Amino acid sequence: MVKSYPWGKMCWRFLHRVQDLAWIGTKWVAIPLFVLSTLSEIVYTLSVGKESCIPLGIVIGFMLSKSCRKCLSGCHAGASGCKDHLVFGAAGIFLYSTQAYWSLLP
Repeated sequence: MVKSYPWGKMCWRFLHRVQDLAWIGTKWVAIPLFVLSTLSEIVYTLSVGKESCIPLGIVIGFMLSKSCRKCLSGCHAGASGCKDHLVFGAAGIFLYSTQAYWSLLP
């Protein structure tokens, strides 16, 4: 007699494997993108002549990251393993970097 095939378990494993591959791919594409974006911002800041903004931005970023970490550590235990304070910091940097394009939105 032929047993029924466990399609549910196979589907879960397949989706989990696709999710892992997507996460790895996104991570390895995002790292060079963030590095190039940072270098671009530094070169622009140096060409404009506002060298003092670079360390100030780094200090503000660290302070924002620490405050987000404190705030989010009180919200949940972090069982997902995601460093939410870094995600919020990256989102803030992204929003700040794209503010020049906000006026183009309808």
